[in-house]
Amino acid sequence: EDENLEVVVKLVRLLANLSLDPDLGKAIVGMLEIEGLIDLLERYTETHEELTLNIVGAMANFTYYVDDGVLNVLVKRRVEIAGLLLPLLLHPNTELLTQASRVFGNLSRFADVQSVLAQRRGTEVFTVLLDHSCRDVVFNACGVLINLLRPKSGGGGSAGVHGRIVLEGGGVEKLLEAFQSSIEDVDLQLLNVVGRALHNLRSHSEGPLLKETQVKSDLVPLLESVADLADCWSNQEDPLVEEVRDLVGRLAADFGAVHVG
Repeated sequence: EDENLEVVVKLVRLLANLSLDPDLGKAIVGMLEIEGLIDLLERYTETHEELTLNIVGAMANFTYYVDDGVLNVLVKRRVEIAGLLLPLLLHPNTELLTQASRVFGNLSRFADVQSVLAQRRGTEVFTVLLDHSCRDVVFNACGVLINLLRPKSGGGGSAGVHGRIVLEGGGVEKLLEAFQSSIEDVDLQLLNVVGRALHNLRSHSEGPLLKETQVKSDLVPLLESVADLADCWSNQEDPLVEEVRDLVGRLAADFGAVHVG
């Protein structure tokens, strides 16, 4: 059986690599056979870590294809997948945690998955992950929270419900710390998603942010630092620089700060 499992590991890894090509990825996700990944995950999560890691990594790649009318059999079973992956968000293997959070980044745009996260403490877990030591985990957690905190997410997955959970879990403080770290590391990609999560939290959560005056006093100097960075790179043809500049303006408006930049 061990030899057979090693073959399965290699096959799943091959599928994951093939999925990086958009044409191949979109073709594969329409095949019913790809549902076998779900069965393998359910069977081997607790007994074969390497296989589990490769399955979840493949799922992260395949669940990326959710737009343009693509038939994706994994996305059709997204609620089941979410239930299987939730325990992995507490796994000590950082790479496995990273891949699982990537899957949720893809699936958390759907209202039924948002409801699962609200009801089964998933939102709480992603709030905890905001101060994880791994940069990619923090990045993915912010991506999930951006989706959860968008308006018009129906039912138990409403933005207000998730906002309250994030606030109660100290999410504002964690986001501000991540924002500062991304500035210090000059990590524009991380800075952008952290800022977007903070913007959505401010805009769509129920009630005011905790200690809003303190948040404002902490945030304004950070925004000034970001504006200075954006000015230094103003001659670069990088759309991310302009996104960050716009983000500074939105956050300044969110908190009633003086004009920054």
